Amino acid sequence: MSYLGWTQPGAVSQASKEMKTTQFDKGILYQGDCLEVMDSMDAESVDVIITSPPYNAQKDYEPDWLSSEEFFDFTEKWLAESYRVLKEGGKAFINIGYWSGSRKDRFFLPMEFIRLGEKVGFKLTSWIPWVKGTLKAPQSNGSGWGDVYGVSPFFQNGDEPILYFVKGKRKRPEGGNNHGNWIQWAKTPWVMPVSHEREHPAAFPPELPYRAMMMTSVEGWTILDPFAGSGSTGVAAVRCNRRYILIERDSAYCDLLIRNVHKEEQRMK
Repeated sequence: MSYLGWTQPGAVSQASKEMKTTQFDKGILYQGDCLEVMDSMDAESVDVIITSPPYNAQKDYEPDWLSSEEFFDFTEKWLAESYRVLKEGGKAFINIGYWSGSRKDRFFLPMEFIRLGEKVGFKLTSWIPWVKGTLKAPQSNGSGWGDVYGVSPFFQNGDEPILYFVKGKRKRPEGGNNHGNWIQWAKTPWVMPVSHEREHPAAFPPELPYRAMMMTSVEGWTILDPFAGSGSTGVAAVRCNRRYILIERDSAYCDLLIRNVHKEEQRMK
């Protein structure tokens, strides 16, 4: 399917074509459920996946709280669909928190995502700590200190993990991928400020997907974000001259995403 002078990546079924969509210069937004959209996409149709999925951490912006079993089932399903639509040698960057669940049913998120990712076929290649802010003054997560000035504190994380998965054998594009920041960004941690987006409470900064794209793709490749939120991945794709597919079910966040991506398109012209 062609529009706006380019070919839509990841051909989709008639069901997804009937969903509400927004077309950008080199990308498309599907307003809908990520499982339905990905299920309708061709296998091995995207090169890189970059996303920050629901944590099920019982936050106000995640009203659909699930039991641990329900959350693991949902996570396994979208990871399996991500694996299916990703090309051989493709990469997936998944930014998550450390802890989830309730106080009575708490679990360590990275362990569960690694377990489920490898169950569906991914291979964990790296764990990238994202230090929020600066190394001297990271912005910590959490609101409680535990036993203040006592001997049983709660330690607050000043970073979040980015899990880096690979599907199958790695591939190298013809001509390589030489850019000025390659050596620097191949080292961890990644230190960058949090997003200043006020209309989304958990957006990652566009710099995060920008680095991921620059390190693992070249111009013209297709990026997928199944939980697009405020559109940081789309903004980064515009900067990198990548094609992109964004999926977001919340109508308010879709409106925000559209504004942010259009603003970046205008800035880059």
